Amino acid sequence: MVGGALLIVPSPATGDAAADPRAFVVIVHPSNPTAAITRTELERIFRRSRRFWQHGGKIVPLNLPFGLPARIGFSRTVLRSTDAELVTFWNRQYFQGVLPPAVLHSVEAVLEFVAGTPTAIAYVPAGRENRGVRTVRVESDE
Repeated sequence: MVGGALLIVPSPATGDAAADPRAFVVIVHPSNPTAAITRTELERIFRRSRRFWQHGGKIVPLNLPFGLPARIGFSRTVLRSTDAELVTFWNRQYFQGVLPPAVLHSVEAVLEFVAGTPTAIAYVPAGRENRGVRTVRVESDE
């Protein structure tokens, strides 16, 4: 546990989970009342099939750039897909008018955006969260 959030690691950790570069935590704005979310609900948010928070407001999901270890871990663990599979998925969705979550250029940009946007949700490498954001526990639904 880091900052009250379950660390998600795509493979069994042998020691400190935060040492795995693919480990990540899910973050929201401090005013967001969501304390926990299931993996399936998180997948629905990032695949854009769930668009609104239960407490109100349009969900603004954010991705890290392709190739970063935390994005690879998030894609494999939460979305259960590789980058190539996600490109194919989003190409299909585009023709239905559904766009993928925005990709910000750095972890710092993601942290800053979430800290300033009450309806945002994102993930960052474990240990990189800060006081401007709040972590959300991700619960297994299996």
